[in-house]
Amino acid sequence: MDRLYGVEGMKETDSHVYCTQDLLGRGATGDVYKGINKTTGEVVALKMFEIKFTSHIQREVEALVKLQHPNIVRFSHCEKDSLTKRNVLVMELCEKGSLLDLLKEPENGFGMDEEEFLRVFEHLVNGTKHLRNQGFSHRDIKPGNVLIFTDDDGSNVYKLSDFGTAKPLGDKDCFMSLVGTEEYLHPDIYKAAFIDNRNCQGFDISADMWSLGVTLYHAATGQVPFHAYGGRFDKAKTYEILSNKAKGVISGEQLVSGGPIVWSRDLPNTCKLSRPLRDRTRDILVRMFDSAKDTSWGFDDFFDAADTLIDPSVHQLHIFSSLNGQHYRLFLDRDSRYKNLSEDIKRITGLAVDEQVTLCENGDIVGTLMQDTPIYRYPHTSRADPLVLMPTKTAGNGPPLFKIEGFDKVIDKPCAGFPTVVNTDHDYRLAKKMCEVIHLSRKMVRSAVLSQKLLTRTIARHGSMFDQKIRQHRRDFDFIWERFDDVSCFTTDEMKKHAQGFACVSKDGEVIDDNFDNIRDKLQTCGKRLKNVRDEYDAAKEAWNISDSTVLQNQRWEGKADRIVELSKARLQKFRDYRCKNRLSYHEQKLFAFDRKAMEDLNKKALHGFEDCRQSLAETHLKFIVWHRHYTGFSKSIKDLGGNLEDLRSSIGDLVKILQGVPETLPAPQKPASLIRKSLAQDMKFGVDGFGKELTEHQSLVEQTREQITSMSELLKDMHDDLPAIIDSNMTNT
Repeated sequence: MDRLYGVEGMKETDSHVYCTQDLLGRGATGDVYKGINKTTGEVVALKMFEIKFTSHIQREVEALVKLQHPNIVRFSHCEKDSLTKRNVLVMELCEKGSLLDLLKEPENGFGMDEEEFLRVFEHLVNGTKHLRNQGFSHRDIKPGNVLIFTDDDGSNVYKLSDFGTAKPLGDKDCFMSLVGTEEYLHPDIYKAAFIDNRNCQGFDISADMWSLGVTLYHAATGQVPFHAYGGRFDKAKTYEILSNKAKGVISGEQLVSGGPIVWSRDLPNTCKLSRPLRDRTRDILVRMFDSAKDTSWGFDDFFDAADTLIDPSVHQLHIFSSLNGQHYRLFLDRDSRYKNLSEDIKRITGLAVDEQVTLCENGDIVGTLMQDTPIYRYPHTSRADPLVLMPTKTAGNGPPLFKIEGFDKVIDKPCAGFPTVVNTDHDYRLAKKMCEVIHLSRKMVRSAVLSQKLLTRTIARHGSMFDQKIRQHRRDFDFIWERFDDVSCFTTDEMKKHAQGFACVSKDGEVIDDNFDNIRDKLQTCGKRLKNVRDEYDAAKEAWNISDSTVLQNQRWEGKADRIVELSKARLQKFRDYRCKNRLSYHEQKLFAFDRKAMEDLNKKALHGFEDCRQSLAETHLKFIVWHRHYTGFSKSIKDLGGNLEDLRSSIGDLVKILQGVPETLPAPQKPASLIRKSLAQDMKFGVDGFGKELTEHQSLVEQTREQITSMSELLKDMHDDLPAIIDSNMTNT
């Protein structure tokens, strides 16, 4: 029982109290506890150093004093433990633990979500940039040394920590110490530490570059890039992987004992990053993992590449491709225009610029003010509310099928069931793998439901856009027909004969012969085409007859997936508890058997739910393909109809010009009916305006008369009041 407050395990430093049960972490140089300031009550982190690590304390304090940055853990001061006299570093508390703790969670078993990965990427780049600007090398960058602080808005702030191995180091300086963590070591340090330390020439700042790259890969995929089947117990195979890595390769793993090494030049399909971000991350990792002295990156090169993703001048746009269901996050200069956006889309999708239709909330960007507007002024986009991309035509072999990337390999090789022989450690690892698959299935269910919503939104936006175009063509057609009737009524038979066979120029620049009858025939043909376009449009809407029940069913599966995830996490905690016990009692063995069966059932339910959603999405997509075929037809029809109307407008205009040159000796034409109606309307307007003016003048006159009567009434009243006084005065004078 400790003396402080009589509470067991309670201890104190010069200005803080802490409890030994509040252990936050344990490292090579000491332990970290949660502490409370005796005066202010502020909660902090207290790092207790063992006496033998005095040099580490000096090195860490020297680094922390100079490194003041939002993405580096904040240092306050040094104290001593009141009882043991151990040195204590007082630092800000990051209660969410480390990035490694976060990556161990089942939801991150296949890597972090795109939004959170970008946050990790940005914060680590900013922290490392400050580190290099101050001339320091960390020498032990890893997820375990990245702490998570909760910001005021609830978001995560990632901070570099543990500077016990930090050292001032220039770009051309070297160090000889074998420091770092095994899975994140540069190949040269790994060789010197575990294989052969002869002829060691020292190590440079590239050690930080390599370990930072491994950390970013771990965050993006949920696993380290280079590892043997035996892990730390097979250092020879691990070094073989590191030393034999070819240029451009970013991962190598041995999947079975004694098996071959599987190399990859890309991030795995299970990675949750969209294709553009995945490609950019891969390109950066390729250079970070290039350990050749003559071609390896310096940190300035890395920072320049990283800024293309996180610099404030970079604007992000979310794009949903309606024909293959892929979501893209594009990174463009904020002052880019639509031309730059369409070129980027072409690079990623292979779709030619003139075959792209990019829809925002207000319709197609092309032909609007947005076409010449900087993209930073575009409406805000997100994964749930992206710009929608659709080709103007369907390829000859049909559009590509929907593919929900990342799940095929997992579902093709589902987790095996628990073995007959009970092994709590092995069973925990298998349960954790099942839990990771359950989380991934929920992500895919959400992606399927979102894709279905976006397809429906695509139909609605196109429907609104084409409905407006059809209505506009109808108005143009009615106007042109009325104008033609006016010209026909205005023109006498003699003038028509004079104008027979007049020449006009079509919209395409072709000179053609035309006359009144031909124009009337073309107008009638245009009217039929307009009706056909409307019929095609209605047929397309009929093809997209997805029922509300289908959408609601998938949305229910989204809720079921959330529930299955909650249950699986609770079961996994029980597996953790079982693993911590040396031996299970008879009743615990029975309960453990029930938990194993329950976890298997949850895994099957999750996979079944995703299969249902995927099948529903496939059916929805087939209907979308049919709609798209109709779309390509009436889209062309509407475009052709617009050209025909322009040609007719031009023909009538040319006809009017020719008629204006007819000799004056011809009989005077009759005024057309439409002009007569207009003339009558104008006469009526003039009459109404004149009557209104007279009425206004009469009202003004009445108002003036009323004011005069009021003034006379007030004058008579005053005279009546003054009359007795005047009479009395006259009598007195008399």
